[in-house]
Amino acid sequence: MKRMARALAAVFVGLTVVTSGWAGERPFTVVPLGIGMDGTTEQVVAAILRIHGTTGADRFVLHAPGHAVRTFGYYDEAGYRGVGRRVKAVQDAVAEKGVHVGFLMGPTMNVGINHPWTKFVLQNGQERPFTACPGDPAFRKAFAAHCAAVAAECKPFLYMMEDDFRLFWGRGCYCARHKAKPEQAMEDLVLLAEEAAKAIHRVSPDTRIGLSAPGGYLHDAVRLAKALADGGKPFIRWYGTDYGFDVPMRFPEFLWTPLWTKQNLSEGLECVYEADAAPNSPFYGSGARLAASASVMLANGYDGLWYWMGRVGAPADEPMPNAAAYARTGRDLAAVGACAREGRPVGVSAFSAAGGRLMARYGIPYRTMSGGVSVYAGAESFSGLADDAVKKILAGCVLLDGDAACELTRRGFCGLIGVRAAERTGPIDFSGELVCADKSRVTSTFHQNYGLDGSEVRRLTCEGAEEISHYFSGSETNRVQSAVTRHVNALGGRVVVLATCLRDATPTNLLNYRKRQMIVDAITWLGGESAIPVRTDKEVNVLVFANEDAAKTRLFVHATQLSCDAISSLTLVVAPPYRGGRVEVLEDGRWKPLAADGRDGRIVIPCTLHLYGTLAVRIVR
Repeated sequence: MKRMARALAAVFVGLTVVTSGWAGERPFTVVPLGIGMDGTTEQVVAAILRIHGTTGADRFVLHAPGHAVRTFGYYDEAGYRGVGRRVKAVQDAVAEKGVHVGFLMGPTMNVGINHPWTKFVLQNGQERPFTACPGDPAFRKAFAAHCAAVAAECKPFLYMMEDDFRLFWGRGCYCARHKAKPEQAMEDLVLLAEEAAKAIHRVSPDTRIGLSAPGGYLHDAVRLAKALADGGKPFIRWYGTDYGFDVPMRFPEFLWTPLWTKQNLSEGLECVYEADAAPNSPFYGSGARLAASASVMLANGYDGLWYWMGRVGAPADEPMPNAAAYARTGRDLAAVGACAREGRPVGVSAFSAAGGRLMARYGIPYRTMSGGVSVYAGAESFSGLADDAVKKILAGCVLLDGDAACELTRRGFCGLIGVRAAERTGPIDFSGELVCADKSRVTSTFHQNYGLDGSEVRRLTCEGAEEISHYFSGSETNRVQSAVTRHVNALGGRVVVLATCLRDATPTNLLNYRKRQMIVDAITWLGGESAIPVRTDKEVNVLVFANEDAAKTRLFVHATQLSCDAISSLTLVVAPPYRGGRVEVLEDGRWKPLAADGRDGRIVIPCTLHLYGTLAVRIVR
């Protein structure tokens, strides 16, 4: 082994708890703990038992050698054998408590400084001195041997690859081998995964092998997870966290990637959601936020969680808010996951975080899959789509924001969307918005000229569309331009266009009760009374997801409070055919009947929801 004396004092080992389908009562959960290699086996064991006693978690995964290899050097086969022996010592110490310990290899491709293999080269020609090229046969052989060395010592129930098991910026390696054919780098990475998986299974055939998938590396991650599965069911931890401070209104935005990956890429995979608040400190993220994100993702069909709870070596009296939040919600999390896996998401289809964020602010459930009414926000919504694909979309029921309408105008689809959309120049020249149908004012002020709205408005000129509302300047009769339009096109499609661009949108003419009702009415016009299966009534900034079983007899509703203003009850507006159905509310892992007469479409649910509080409801026909 390379000289690693200093490294042993600084190498990072993570601890991951997995309480999942294996554990039974709780959902599949991962709790990484930030611990140093200078921590003793006794400290690691103490951390595991503390979390186990607090939360009931009984599946843990230790990971090593850690990022210090970038500075101090790489581990050879003997070094990894030592890691395996350390994992085995922890396994033996906690086995009598019914706790199981696995292993996560981190880093993988970032193997360490001064390694002897071919260096990974970025597209700009820069070498990554601590990263190896997957095309080097000697590295592949050594990597497989390193994996087998750990597995042979501890026979882990789960062996995970860290999220550096990937290619880096530029989508490939540009070393001498790959420069002429960069796409070969991915083929070599798949070969690396296959060789490593076979090496692990030769010495530990019952070990499950999975991948921690990073953000922005989604389709390739599926392929790698399948290669690592070595014939078994692929297992993947999707990236899905927010490495920043608690900002409740950003909550739907940072959940977008794991939501999209689960609903669009995970067929045939077993998936866990990464509930992480790196740098894993309550100074950055609250336990309440972490528990809420876990509940939301289980409500969207995730099989389990990768859940950060604390750190090894911490004093016994140091608070662990993440573990405490999980302990409070564990039974509900299991029930939410079980209910969600019985059906499929329903609601408005939003194909960008911007569209999803608006639905979240309004309390309208949404999904990222095709079907029903679709929201397209941003010009990029149509990038890469051929004209025939665009026409197919516009033959359906579509809501477009200003940027999406501009892009379709540029591509010659004005006739199908009913308007000509263009960028505005100069300051905003209007002060309010009027709903044409009932002459009711939406807002009397418009603050964009003062830099307070955080969004842009596009110029809409009707070319066959019906104007639902318009902007005015000063007097309501002094019309400036269309604000919202609707159109039935020659393909039979229905299209609603907003002048507002939804990216980072916070304008007062969009986020108000009258505008929300206008959008609700527009979506109903687009897709019928059941286009919004359920929504909040007066409450705003409540994130809602809905799920319907295959027999279409049960509607599962999951709500998350994103406002600092606590609510004492939540009123749901339910569309046919679930009006008047039997209502059940989840409390401490049990579904309890609620006496509610929802025949008028409204169900009032007594509850106390503070910030990040969640509520799960079942409505049975």
